[in-house]
Amino acid sequence: MEEMEATIALLREHNELEVIDTPLDIYLEIPQLAYIEAKRANGGRALLFTRPMRGEKPCAMPVLMNIFGSFKRVELIATKSPEVIASRIKDLLNLAPPKGLKGLLNALRRYSVLRFAIPKYVGKSRAQEVRYLGEKVDLYKLPILTTWESDSAPFITMGQVYTQSLDGSKKNLGLYRLQVHSHNELGLHWQIHKDSTHFFHEYKRAGEKMPVTIALGGDPLYTWCAQAPLPHGAYELMLYGVIKDKRVEVVRCLTNPLSVPAGVDIIIEGYVDTTRLKDEGPFGDHTGFYTPIEPYPVLEITAITHKSQPIYPATIVGKPPLEDKYMGYLTERVFLPLLQTSAHGLLDYNMPENGVFHNLILAKLAPQYPGHARQLMHAFWGVGQMSFVKHAIFVGADAPDLSDYPAMLKYVLDRFSVKGLVVSEGVCDALDHASPEYAYGGKLGLDVADKELTEQMRVVSDCELLARLRAVDSSVEVVRQYGAGARVRVAIVGLGDLGLGERPRVGFLPKEPAVTTPCTALLVLANNGDPKEASANAGESAAITTQGDSLDSPCKAPFLSQKFYREQAELESKNTKQAKHSFQSDPESLCEKVDSAQAGSAVSLDTFARACSGIGEMMKIAILVDSWKNDLDNPYMLVWRIVNNIDAKRDVLIQGEQVFIDARDKLQSSAHPRAWPKETDCSVAVIDGLRQKGFSIDEELLHRFHICGSPATR
Repeated sequence: MEEMEATIALLREHNELEVIDTPLDIYLEIPQLAYIEAKRANGGRALLFTRPMRGEKPCAMPVLMNIFGSFKRVELIATKSPEVIASRIKDLLNLAPPKGLKGLLNALRRYSVLRFAIPKYVGKSRAQEVRYLGEKVDLYKLPILTTWESDSAPFITMGQVYTQSLDGSKKNLGLYRLQVHSHNELGLHWQIHKDSTHFFHEYKRAGEKMPVTIALGGDPLYTWCAQAPLPHGAYELMLYGVIKDKRVEVVRCLTNPLSVPAGVDIIIEGYVDTTRLKDEGPFGDHTGFYTPIEPYPVLEITAITHKSQPIYPATIVGKPPLEDKYMGYLTERVFLPLLQTSAHGLLDYNMPENGVFHNLILAKLAPQYPGHARQLMHAFWGVGQMSFVKHAIFVGADAPDLSDYPAMLKYVLDRFSVKGLVVSEGVCDALDHASPEYAYGGKLGLDVADKELTEQMRVVSDCELLARLRAVDSSVEVVRQYGAGARVRVAIVGLGDLGLGERPRVGFLPKEPAVTTPCTALLVLANNGDPKEASANAGESAAITTQGDSLDSPCKAPFLSQKFYREQAELESKNTKQAKHSFQSDPESLCEKVDSAQAGSAVSLDTFARACSGIGEMMKIAILVDSWKNDLDNPYMLVWRIVNNIDAKRDVLIQGEQVFIDARDKLQSSAHPRAWPKETDCSVAVIDGLRQKGFSIDEELLHRFHICGSPATR
């Protein structure tokens, strides 16, 4: 049986596949239905769309989505548990000389798996049965999806990208998004840190075109291997052989010197002219935000071949949780032994999916000397793809399981001190939108691998804290504290627009202040998106929320007038004349005058922190968010936005024993010269259309994961 057909049969056998025969459009309908499916309990099911449409015209190939979207499916595809694979890699890394005959035999057994690492060439492939060469090449024959309304074009999202060095000695398999520019051109979004880019520069210096081949389908494990964080120069197909206990059979391409697995469904061949770049994007990416338009290389396609009955695989990226959650889990577990070789003392690590992996990492270590945790922070920030990590929290060996996020939260807050904070800078993911510069920005580390605090901060209700905050900052609209029972608590502070222009307000309470039900403890690192499940850790406090249409309207809590903030802004601005317009509703006017200390926020972080200096006994950690687009009772999505929206060099301020973090959206300014991106939101019209076609879509699911927009606190 062919590889893709075998995968589908396996998914059917284990009740992990749903076949959808309803005609659905490759523009928005198919991907957005798959987007919602991936957010269901346990990742939903894999979806096989048998009747994809391009408008009124049917597409010839079925579309398979959400292939990796559950822990069970990942193990079925890998054929082994993550622990077994990790143990195999750990054995291969233990290169100590064998002792005695028994040791030699054990070593031979251990390393015998390497015989599967070298690909095996075969003469033909079913993926080359149907051939379109030269002028007959047409990407529009493939059911390439358009996921988001503001995507610039259809994008291939599960393409295995095969490249090699100029001399052919090094080969690489990568996973990059591929934009359809025309019927025979693809934009290659390979980022500056990737092996493909290093090869690209070799060809550019030599003045030669670079061969590139895209493969689609076949064994899904090829796609997982494509994103594996192997050391530079290691060929990802070798990892496939080690995991599967069989050599990959590869076939040579028809029009360039590369080779790809013979078992794939579709092959796209071509060359990159290294003297030519073309604008690529925007694209709604896995951060949950659109990436900007930027120039990238272009693949000029020379051939498209495929099986007589191919299946087109695709994934969808956007706000978590999605399929990459499960792919990332396998990567995390499998590569722990490799990471431990360069991070002495590391016991375990965890990358919560609502931290979109590179934005947040939790690490457990056994400290052996002063500064050990900080040493590992910098080791992480300098090793391979770990160098993209923006925020790292290091805990001791006595910490609970890193995936037990409620217990982890209490552990961290019981040991929190501003002395454990480390602000640094370095390379970051090219998709990061919060950094002032492209692919370079601030990093924040927290060392709590120490003894528990002996003192506890003063406990106040959300209601009392809100009253105190409104006494010093009239833009505060809602407050939630998280970490009930811990030595320190986190205050999430929702601020209003304060003259920044009209913003949508979804889910606000009526204008008169109202007391809500007791707030839940913050599962700041919560992997579970259902706020109801946080009720077991409910705090004793209540919360007051106000409608933000009239920020000067009466409130039970006293507060200062807007005049205070205008005066503060004037003092902080280098240009007093421009500062007088700080709170005009014209965003462009605001961009012109904002002081470089804060990137376009109506009230600067520094101003807010100074105003809060008198309440340090009741608020040690304050995180500022936009009240109009954050549900403060939804810790899962709060974590997603906070770690996405901050740059530690700009947005973290330490004042005495307090730390203030500004996770609000930023306007363009000298501190943040880049445009702030839109979020990936499903089309309400598309969702309504899917419902009319008989698909059940739960309203609470839409709200919980911000699927059609980011709602405010109810």
